[in-house]
Amino acid sequence: MGTKRDRNDFINFVMDSIENPKLADEFLSKKTPKQLHSFFHKKGFKDIPYNDCDDILMARKRMRGGSIPRHGEKISPTNCPPGAKNY
Repeated sequence: MGTKRDRNDFINFVMDSIENPKLADEFLSKKTPKQLHSFFHKKGFKDIPYNDCDDILMARKRMRGGSIPRHGEKISPTNCPPGAKNY
């Protein structure tokens, strides 16, 4: 499955993964920059450079704790970071 978007960068990957939760789950399973870069290229997101993959993994690691729900999970108040405001 490749992206159908004109641009194939990380922002468009995020947009596609919102529409396809299995794509997001597969993304979350990648542990190394090499695995992540290969995954992006196989899925058609060829405008994501290898050096960005390390930054993406670092950001994802910092967001752990429920900020990115997996397929079927819902965000609950317990998943919010400490000090988050409820509106």
